[in-house]
Amino acid sequence: MTRTPQTVAITGASGMIGSQLSQALRDRGDSVVHFVRREAATSGLPEGVTEAQWAPADREMNPSDLDNVDAVVHLAGAGIGDHRWTEDYKKSIRSSRVNGTTAVAEAVASHGSRIRLVSGSAVGYYGDRRDDVLTEASSLGEGFLAEVCRDWEATTWAAEQAGAPSHMPGPGSCFPLRVALWPN
Repeated sequence: MTRTPQTVAITGASGMIGSQLSQALRDRGDSVVHFVRREAATSGLPEGVTEAQWAPADREMNPSDLDNVDAVVHLAGAGIGDHRWTEDYKKSIRSSRVNGTTAVAEAVASHGSRIRLVSGSAVGYYGDRRDDVLTEASSLGEGFLAEVCRDWEATTWAAEQAGAPSHMPGPGSCFPLRVALWPN
């Protein structure tokens, strides 16, 4: 069976996961749209890459930038391992995820059920359970990261209500990410 090339939008495309995903998609013949906070470049980009500007802190993503997109992979958010967790930085961690995901989910929702949404989450959802065996069915944990994950995942509501297929894999979930983007 011949696979039809897809167009996949990626937020956080310059990060560790996003850059590898972008390259892997292009290697298989797909096109990618990198959402960037700076002014979008119109030239000098690698083959198969275009850019669109968004303002995640302001919950702004132009829905028309998704007109030709089949899926959105949302990976953007303040890093959790590269700064000391002061109270101000913890606010940045939470707001970068909640505001950015709200912008993405609302833009996806404006297209109804046509666009698949894969929004990153984190294993922090489960909290510190020591030696407990955890599955996707395990309940929400306690603590800062669990609360951030709860709020973060809840912001995909607009896309889900519009019927957009949505998935929120945690780190290391390469198989679910593949299934969410390419279900067949």
